Amino acid sequence: MRTDFIEAASLEIHRFVPPALLPDDIGKLDLEDFIRLLARARYIEEIEEDIVARAISKVFSD
Repeated sequence: MRTDFIEAASLEIHRFVPPALLPDDIGKLDLEDFIRLLARARYIEEIEEDIVARAISKVFSD
């Protein structure tokens, strides 16, 4: 199960965190830094969702 979590979290990190903010090798991070990077990815995901929701709302409110 731990491997599944790490793999899924790594995909999430690569999807949402800009490459300039990624370390060279995510696999070499200690758990605390890995979780911090995952939190950053999830925060960026929330921001993207808010942007899309506002854009959709704006389109349909006109």
